[in-house]
Amino acid sequence: MQPWRSTRRSTPCANEAVRFALLFCEPHNFSFYETRSWLPFKGEVYCEQPEGRIRFTHMAPYVFNIVRAPTLGIIDLCGLPW
Repeated sequence: MQPWRSTRRSTPCANEAVRFALLFCEPHNFSFYETRSWLPFKGEVYCEQPEGRIRFTHMAPYVFNIVRAPTLGIIDLCGLPW
């Protein structure tokens, strides 16, 4: 085994962690991103706000397929949206 590798990992390697890209956009930008292979995410997106965890609905989420982009399900930003 390589000296920098461990048999137990608490986090994935950088090249294993990036499976898709996520962006939020307004309706007037939908066609721009869709023609560039971005896919609408039809699931739910959650983020943190000062009052606690909320469902983010202010702008539409889009995903870009790098390895395997989800188009349905739940994405938790695990923090503030920006």
